[in-house]
Amino acid sequence: MTLKFYSEERRRFPELFNRDLTVEECIKIFNELCDSYDEKLTKLEFHGWNTSGGQCVIWKRNDAFSNTTIRLPNKSNMGCLLHEFAHVMQLRNEGKTGHNKGLMEWIEILDEYAQLREYWGIENLNPVMGVDLNDDNAVIAAVIGGKNE
Repeated sequence: MTLKFYSEERRRFPELFNRDLTVEECIKIFNELCDSYDEKLTKLEFHGWNTSGGQCVIWKRNDAFSNTTIRLPNKSNMGCLLHEFAHVMQLRNEGKTGHNKGLMEWIEILDEYAQLREYWGIENLNPVMGVDLNDDNAVIAAVIGGKNE
């Protein structure tokens, strides 16, 4: 089911997966999404994995949603970022998440929102503060959540 979902996602949103993002661009867009959707319980983390995919790690405490961490490769794309953020939105709004119709609907909502906000023009977004983007370590020491204060 998951591979079928990924294929359908790339068929429906090819422009998202063809739009590569730098770490700085991912952080800027992530912060804008968190601000826009009032998401304060999600962190963004980068890893040095040699993959094009990401992860949405869900933390629960006493069977209740406590927070999530989105993990992206250092070289990511808009599709991966919005896919993982869609997991967060589906979880927050439906109490669960998976590779299903509901997630696809959230990806569509986020894609439309990103286009309205002109996220394709990254230079229009707020600057990233306090993050050394020249760090060549395999794991970038940047865990950003919500506003970058």
